[in-house]
Amino acid sequence: MKIIVLLTLSIFFLNSCFSETSCNDYAEVFRNDELKIIYQKKGIGPYRVSIVGLDPDTLEEVIFKSNDYTWISNVKRKWEKGDTIIKRKGVLEFELHKRDTVLYFPLYCQGKIYK
Repeated sequence: MKIIVLLTLSIFFLNSCFSETSCNDYAEVFRNDELKIIYQKKGIGPYRVSIVGLDPDTLEEVIFKSNDYTWISNVKRKWEKGDTIIKRKGVLEFELHKRDTVLYFPLYCQGKIYK
């Protein structure tokens, strides 16, 4: 039984290596995302990005989860409680509104910035 489980996991792992999405396909998925959240803390789970925060318009708690933000790992370290994270639909960048400044982070894929 252990061999079957290991074989199945190996097949899934190898399949994910060969079915890499192109940067253009990824850009189209990212272009359709929309996010506006006041960062409170990191969420828990298997997602690459999981944010627990507040909707700036209603101040209700919201949770954002996504596996699509593979390029954002270094940027996540800059988020602090109270920062507002905005991703506008149709735009290939997101904004990080800090207390005294706004930082812009464009989509970055395979060494190229997409706009």
